[in-house]
Amino acid sequence: MVKIQLATGYLDVKEGTAFPLTFQVGDIRDVSQRKGSFSKTITLTGSKNNNNLLNHYYDVNIIEGTFNINALTTGSVIQDGIPIMEDVSIQLTSVLKAQLTDGYEEHVEYEVLIKDSKADFFTAIANKELTDIDFSDFNHTYDAFNVVNRFDNTIVDGFKYFLPSNSAYIYSTQEFKPAIFARIYFDRIFAAAGFTYDWPTIAYDRFDKLFIPYNGGVDNFDYKDYLVKAEKTVATTISSTGASQGRTDIGAGTYIAPSSKVNITNWIELEDPQNIFNPITGVYTTPFNISSANAQQYDYQITMSYQLNIVNTNASACFGSFNGAAAAVFYKPYLIVSDATQALIPVNLYTNITPPANSAYANNAVECPLSVPGLSTTNILTQTIVTTLPLTYLQLNQLSSGTLGINVQQQNIQINNVNNLRLWRLGSVTGAFPTLNTLRIQAVITSIQLSIVPSSTVVAIGGTIDVNDYVPKKIKQSDFIKSIFNMFNLYASVDNTQPNKLLLQNRDDFYDSGAEVDWTAKLAKDQEQNLSFLPEITAKKVILTYAPDKDDPNTTYTNATNDIYGQVEVVFDNEYVKEVDTKPLLFSPTPVIKTLFGAFVPMIAGAAPQTNIRILYDKTEVGQPLATCGPFSILDYGSVGQSNLTSYPLVGHFDDPLTPSFDINYAICDFYFYQPFSLTDNNLYNRYWRRTMGQINNGKMLIANFNLKENDIQALRLNDKIRIDNSWWNINKVIDYDANANKLTRVELISIDNEINFTPFMGPGGPIIPTPPASIGPMQMLAMSNINTTRMITSNVFSNQATAQVMGRGNVIVNGTKSVVVGDGYIVSENTLVGDNLRASTFNGVPVGITPLVYTATLTQVGIGDPIAQVINDTIGGITWTRSNVGEYVGYLDGYNIGDIVVPFFTVMINNVFYDGIVSTTYLGASNEVYITTSQIGTGYIDGYLINTTIEIKYYT
Repeated sequence: MVKIQLATGYLDVKEGTAFPLTFQVGDIRDVSQRKGSFSKTITLTGSKNNNNLLNHYYDVNIIEGTFNINALTTGSVIQDGIPIMEDVSIQLTSVLKAQLTDGYEEHVEYEVLIKDSKADFFTAIANKELTDIDFSDFNHTYDAFNVVNRFDNTIVDGFKYFLPSNSAYIYSTQEFKPAIFARIYFDRIFAAAGFTYDWPTIAYDRFDKLFIPYNGGVDNFDYKDYLVKAEKTVATTISSTGASQGRTDIGAGTYIAPSSKVNITNWIELEDPQNIFNPITGVYTTPFNISSANAQQYDYQITMSYQLNIVNTNASACFGSFNGAAAAVFYKPYLIVSDATQALIPVNLYTNITPPANSAYANNAVECPLSVPGLSTTNILTQTIVTTLPLTYLQLNQLSSGTLGINVQQQNIQINNVNNLRLWRLGSVTGAFPTLNTLRIQAVITSIQLSIVPSSTVVAIGGTIDVNDYVPKKIKQSDFIKSIFNMFNLYASVDNTQPNKLLLQNRDDFYDSGAEVDWTAKLAKDQEQNLSFLPEITAKKVILTYAPDKDDPNTTYTNATNDIYGQVEVVFDNEYVKEVDTKPLLFSPTPVIKTLFGAFVPMIAGAAPQTNIRILYDKTEVGQPLATCGPFSILDYGSVGQSNLTSYPLVGHFDDPLTPSFDINYAICDFYFYQPFSLTDNNLYNRYWRRTMGQINNGKMLIANFNLKENDIQALRLNDKIRIDNSWWNINKVIDYDANANKLTRVELISIDNEINFTPFMGPGGPIIPTPPASIGPMQMLAMSNINTTRMITSNVFSNQATAQVMGRGNVIVNGTKSVVVGDGYIVSENTLVGDNLRASTFNGVPVGITPLVYTATLTQVGIGDPIAQVINDTIGGITWTRSNVGEYVGYLDGYNIGDIVVPFFTVMINNVFYDGIVSTTYLGASNEVYITTSQIGTGYIDGYLINTTIEIKYYT
């Protein structure tokens, strides 16, 4: 007779009630599955004893037919006084009630399930994810120093940092994310479920060396507590601050870019919880140290309605003029943010959809009417704009002063590559220039709304990092545990002395340690026996592999080989079965590459990997030096950080990238993204799966009936070696042993494998090293393309849908512009090509030679005064202009001494705006001066003939 013993009594089991129990640890038909012992549904009578006990444990309400389905209690199954299952979990699944009279207890039955505590462990973690585990005890100060200081962390520390992929020599601190060791996850999952485990070979299996790198996207922090909001609802008028003959500007600058701004002040503050904005001065005090090289910025989000007006206080009309002919003047409006001591960051406010034909520099400029009446205000633009400006630099320190301002430049344009210096003249197109400040450009801001907030990518360098933010998301704890089991081919059994303790053994150790038990006499030889070869009941081919992933390194390898990186393919000796059974882990594989500075690193984009979950091997040993490489740097912002580092932790799938002796891949790859010196067969397949596959390929399954008694079940261990006559077998499954009936039990047995003596991993010469494909160089580039793109995005600032191809870091690309940037720290607010040393053989189809130093300016000379230069472009180093005599002028090159210039490589050109005049120029090497003369035909040398006269000087160094 069978009973179910609880802590406070026995549940009654009706005589003759089916009590089927199944005992199993795995299933040879599916080698990736791990099983536990369990019962089918068992029906209990509604006796008074059962009613009382079940109500106590499961809150049963017989009248309502309700109970707590999530409640579990522990008990034992006793058959004829012998415990055949101890410390099992008992779950009530149903209350069946047939109430024919008021005596509602007369027709009640209960349905229960019984399962061992191993199954209970997986039930306990079934709905939990890795993010349900707390790792806040690993929180620490985050900066380059602490990153480097944790390169040598091991399992003792719980987490570590490692070098991700990089196509340069400089890392940003934000490319480093804390990576928690796999055993820490493993231990905390067990502890939270109320379980412990014993894994005797854990050191041999090197599980302590494995860690889980961050696999998410860009850091995304919420800085709503730092949000500043302000507005201006009363019209603000800003008039021109700079004026010269025929020009009027708000702020200063050239046709290329502004050089100053007029700040917008006197705001109405709406939000400022940190008190970091001064509404009177418009100064924003930056709360953090940030860097554009970390893709960090303070976002100025602006909505502004404004007008541009030309205010003419002269009695006469003013006319736009170029070379004595009517020509419209253009104005280019900007909004600008800047720190008090660094470069301006402008954004164009206007797009001219109908610029003059064959023109340059007019696309973002407003075209004025050809004339404006005297004593009038003429509107040239009314618009509302919505834009975002990033306040950021290679290094922007905490407590810096950010301001927002406006600039409106009278724009010089070009027609057919010829400068058109369009100016205002009074009374006619050939009249005199208006008196200074009698003609002004005016900006009227009718309303403006401003919000300022740190970008979500800002990590408070020097602050505390929350390690919980770097745990892989949407990963079930049960899937994580099962994948670890499958990596190492682990079998779990319940410790008889501690029901909440699991014993973990590799499959080979599990079966090798089993006791020898003779079942010859228990075999029902008069019953049907089914003997089949294992290859006949499994697939033709089994693939043990990591999960596929969509990152470039993995897709490049798969496209080249049709395999997953590191997989093994096992083909069984059966020509009648064709199926392929793929057994992927939860994790995806991670190839390794060699950096420019000689480090071997996993092919992961550190700042934002955006991959499937990964697992890596760490070679670091306590007290042992790290690997060495060429110098590299990790910078917090600007030049602050750790420079000229030459040591790093070796991580990847090998224990050593050049001469490995251990590999967490299943097999040798078809190729690697670098060239190892040697390889190893000591991988997951050979260590943990080879004998399993050999057993399937050469083994047999016997399905037969056995006369098993309660003492057999009590003594049963699922790793027992079962003897039948002269053959030995392992237990695959004991099916529906009925503890409440005296009948035969069906058992599945599999023949024991004959590879107890393990074949050495390596032959005398070691495994053959695969030859890289001839195209390995391009394949490396292809595999790194997404990593490089991610690094470009996370080490530069792209604002307001700007697009660019950037080879560098710390660049700021503003407001929807399209550009190519080669170098660091540029601010790009136009569609352009920017670089430190750009070289080209042709430009727009025209051959290009040596790029010269250039000085371009317009010169104006009045009376006996010195020429006044409006400098347009200057890479020579400045020129000081003076009048030496009537019609004679000299410009001294400030950046050179006499004799420095190689005269044959120095050219000067000047234009002439007078039909009766002659203007000439040359360079005098003896005095280091550009010499200009002006003369009138029939008169001789004369002053006043330099009027917006263009001079262009080139020095071909």
